[in-house]
Amino acid sequence: MFAGVAPIIVILPGETTFLGTIYSFGATLSFTVAHAAIVALRIRRRGEETVFRARPNFFWRGIDWPLFALFGGMGTGLSWLVIVIQQPATRWSGLGWLVLGLALYFVYRRRFVRQPLSTTIRAPALVLGPALQLEYRTIVVPVVRSYESEEALVAAARLAAERRATIAIVHVIEVPMDRPLDAVTPEEEAIADEILEQARALVEAYGVRAVTRLIRARRAGPAIVEEAERRNAELIVMGAPRRPARRRTAIFGPTVDYVLKASPCRVLLAAGRRAA
Repeated sequence: MFAGVAPIIVILPGETTFLGTIYSFGATLSFTVAHAAIVALRIRRRGEETVFRARPNFFWRGIDWPLFALFGGMGTGLSWLVIVIQQPATRWSGLGWLVLGLALYFVYRRRFVRQPLSTTIRAPALVLGPALQLEYRTIVVPVVRSYESEEALVAAARLAAERRATIAIVHVIEVPMDRPLDAVTPEEEAIADEILEQARALVEAYGVRAVTRLIRARRAGPAIVEEAERRNAELIVMGAPRRPARRRTAIFGPTVDYVLKASPCRVLLAAGRRAA
């Protein structure tokens, strides 16, 4: 409609100027929103490892401000304001189009998707068959001090070395409900840092790039799934000591069982030499 029918309707009466300004209205607004999103991402996730970080940047008050997004956003934003102020027909047509689109989107989310606007909806993954050569850019590996975690790190390092992927090593400190999340003892943090550093050294011995993250959460399972979603990971590799088969109990434990059910990506389980 917007790329085919609408231009023909406008060109036939000779309104080429209006056609150019209405496209400029949409393009400058889209680029302004994209630049603002980059700046917001740096503010909300300051200090965290990101997959892509373009230069030049200006470090101030703990934030790596992206200069290309700041100056680019100001340029496209001012261009959009010039169009809105100087072109009345484009102003009302463009703003009306935005209001109509937002209203239709709101109705669609409430009636068909039946999810609030604040909820992120993921499209289902397209399964292309088992013979497909999978490409992993980011692999999340939750670690604890166990043989199974060591096996998971080795398996992830081998996959990452073949595909030049990055391994995100995660350790979750489960904080009880009777304590605030930031009430972690120095001993607990020291043990967690030691586990993460040992895991990083093991992975880097394979020539693989690794990043570490310490998470404080009530439950490890949801924290691992959230970390995989945040990094857009293609694979989670976990150590999974198999428990004796009993009724009404998870075979691999509640954390692994939760990740298997809620993970947004593939999950690879490593049993460990001793468990095997």
